[in-house]
Amino acid sequence: MVMKRDKVVDLMLSFGILFVVMGHNYQLPWLFFPAYTFHIPLFFFISGFLFKPLLNLNSKLKFVVKKLKTQFIPYMIFNFIFFFITIILQKHNIFMQYEFTPFMLFVNQFFSGAQSPFIIPLWFLMQLFILNLIFQFIYWKDSKGNTLILSGLIFLLGVICAYFGLNKYQGIILLIVRTGICMVFYQMGILTKLFKSKLDTIVINPLFIATSYILIALANNFGGRLDYAVIWGNVNNQLFFLPILTSCIIIYVVYGICKIVSQYISEESIFVIIGRSSFWIMSMHLCGFFFLNFIFFKIGLVAKSQLSDIYFNYNILHTFLLYYLFGISFGLIAAKCANFIKAKKQILFQKINNANGLSI
Repeated sequence: MVMKRDKVVDLMLSFGILFVVMGHNYQLPWLFFPAYTFHIPLFFFISGFLFKPLLNLNSKLKFVVKKLKTQFIPYMIFNFIFFFITIILQKHNIFMQYEFTPFMLFVNQFFSGAQSPFIIPLWFLMQLFILNLIFQFIYWKDSKGNTLILSGLIFLLGVICAYFGLNKYQGIILLIVRTGICMVFYQMGILTKLFKSKLDTIVINPLFIATSYILIALANNFGGRLDYAVIWGNVNNQLFFLPILTSCIIIYVVYGICKIVSQYISEESIFVIIGRSSFWIMSMHLCGFFFLNFIFFKIGLVAKSQLSDIYFNYNILHTFLLYYLFGISFGLIAAKCANFIKAKKQILFQKINNANGLSI
């Protein structure tokens, strides 16, 4: 039996990945809130919303094996594929600044995005892998009281890590600070699922959405910088709790908007499809940017040296829609290919099982 997907979750994923693409290229200044105030926290929130605690050690160990297969191993496959692609490009004097070492290939993915330039955004997958394991092993009771106690401890940890995020760290300290901040949004998703029926009536209220917009606008004008790069755990604001707080409010605005829109949009909508392809768009959108820049290079609009900047954009005020199109399309095509291969494998396994059944 195939479980039906939650359309609201797919729309939140779509919302988040569209702002990831914009955040890595260009976002119109009037379009919602800046991507770096909420887009990656939104993905951790969604992961927490979908979290299901397993209550015995055997189940938890199977969960670890599953996450190794579905998160760590896919990352390493991407890592090696794009490592070789980058090496080939270096033979043509592109991406010469990347020096690949065993540490960079096997360890550094847990600390920063300093991998092949094409898969820098996949630091998120490794951070999510860590969070999934942490939360599975701190949840041994599936009760409201236990969730509330853990929420208090995790939110306290998040505030402490946000405070330490006023400084720039590297290595294991960076990983600890970033993990503490990300745990806040993951736990927020768990709490939202727990109190879903009550929260749903609040987040879809136009008054809540309008009030949230006003509060965040005031915070943006009087509270300092609200945007921050989660990967570096650096909130860039002396009011260290404020960027985290505004991220939480914006996430609930997104949640409310997606709940409202889900009532009027079909399963075949492009926005639902984009949400269901968010992993592939996250993985491939920088490839799309590079390919578009390569086309510009071939027609003489971009210098070869500029191809080594994976975030370079040519004449962005006139071409940003093209960058969006290429970034999203590469991921959608990859998702389509992956689904096709998966379907073929299922058919093949079914035929093998049927043949074995007949032989018996």
